[in-house]
Amino acid sequence: SAPLPLGMLKLGRAQAGVSVNDIMLTGISSAISRHMIMEGVDPPEKVMCVIPIDVSNNNNPGTLSNAISLVTCPLPTGQMSLLSRLQTIHRRLMKVKTSPDIQVNYLSLDLMCNLLPGPLARFLLGTHGVTMTVSNMPGPQEQIRLFGHDVDDFMFWIPNKSRTGVGISILSYRSWVR
Repeated sequence: SAPLPLGMLKLGRAQAGVSVNDIMLTGISSAISRHMIMEGVDPPEKVMCVIPIDVSNNNNPGTLSNAISLVTCPLPTGQMSLLSRLQTIHRRLMKVKTSPDIQVNYLSLDLMCNLLPGPLARFLLGTHGVTMTVSNMPGPQEQIRLFGHDVDDFMFWIPNKSRTGVGISILSYRSWVR
């Protein structure tokens, strides 16, 4: 996809009182709805989305470990205005982010992955009923170099989990979001 100017997204965030992630998820939700309509399919009212959330306390910036919790959030794909879609997504994400479920999910995932045999953990952690995974990762905002060459752009891929149909990665780099 073509990159978007991060400054424009931040301006929209400030004007609407939402997060950049809310704006990006609104665009994704709208694109899914439009695509289904173009294919002659009535879009469902919602699609379930898994979103990784960083739950680290950031007190030890030198630590090379991830503290990631997974949350599910229904993205509205039915007929509605763009503003209603944005407000719905913002409201749902705020509810998820302020819920103790994030920490409970993290601790449960940590316990299951460390205590249960691999096949049982994979079965229990299946993504039944989930349509997509969306991960938004902030990248460096200054030019980086690799082996003496400027890095113009980079991206990451979401691993396909179980029956999840779509993985979308969002990454900012040098004032652009892709």
